[in-house]
Amino acid sequence: MEKWPKGLSVPPAVAEFLQAVGRRDPVFDLVMSECALLVIDMQNDFILPGAPLEGWNCMAIVPNIAELVRFFRIKEQPVIWTKHVHQMNDIGLLGPMWPATGPDSPTKALVKGTPGVEIIADLPAPAPGELVIEKRRYSAFFQTDLELNLRTLGVRTLLITGVNTNICCESTARDGFMRDFQIMSVADAQTSITKELHDAALISTMVTFGRVADTQQVISELGA
Repeated sequence: MEKWPKGLSVPPAVAEFLQAVGRRDPVFDLVMSECALLVIDMQNDFILPGAPLEGWNCMAIVPNIAELVRFFRIKEQPVIWTKHVHQMNDIGLLGPMWPATGPDSPTKALVKGTPGVEIIADLPAPAPGELVIEKRRYSAFFQTDLELNLRTLGVRTLLITGVNTNICCESTARDGFMRDFQIMSVADAQTSITKELHDAALISTMVTFGRVADTQQVISELGA
């Protein structure tokens, strides 16, 4: 099997399973001209220390995402951003799942028009011409024009970064895979509520939806 990202502990049974089913190493090759970088929900309400939806290790992924953004811009490949926002009565079943989220919550987290929904200033700001998608559910594909834009751009492979690994990142990976996009989850450019949830989602992605690598592995392969 291909090398696992640094710091990701993979159960031996998983590696044995992938070997038993004849998984190719790697399952696909990265081709720069076919890739887009997807930066998911790197917003103040998720990332900043003390934010209402802050998870594990959030600020640690920022330099890796920034490096990937700069790399993709140099290579003139698409960088696509998402922001999770709510307004009016659009929160649906996310309301009881996340009581600190939405217009009716005490914290007013992820509410359209508030500072909390903005992409953190520590990252390069979206450049003119880069797509910024507002979404209201976990997947960046759900009721958005993401797929239309990817097809128009000739994208075949999505490199997924951002938060949360097991929620919006994994939901987007699942939906992308179902639409026949190749999925690369960048392990040290994603994070979640806890390390355990982060690791479990990456292992699930590796088994079922695509590849997992760290930032330097990705840049090395694409640079080559």
